Amino acid sequence: MPIIEGKKEASTPEQLIRARYTAFALKKFLFLRDTTAPEAAREKDFIENEKWANRVEFIDLKIIKSSQQDLQGQVEFKVYFNDSKTVYCHHEISQFRKIQNLWYYRGSASVK
Repeated sequence: MPIIEGKKEASTPEQLIRARYTAFALKKFLFLRDTTAPEAAREKDFIENEKWANRVEFIDLKIIKSSQQDLQGQVEFKVYFNDSKTVYCHHEISQFRKIQNLWYYRGSASVK
């Protein structure tokens, strides 16, 4: 948890997605806001994500692949969670951008 606590910076997009998953699971919503790129930060999205995270139980994160080139990065992953006793899998590809030596989440697309 050093990244979430601000004691260490994520050095790769994969480290950041792992920290963001942990932040969702631990309800550390300020970290999620702080690690979202300014162009992707929408108040409505933060509110909806908090509501969702507060009603589910996170089970696991599986990284499928990650890459980075210069100031851009991408991570494909699956998140498993329990919502009302049903286990779901959310599969997505997230985009990241490095700004002043820090990685930020830019957005994502679900994989079907």
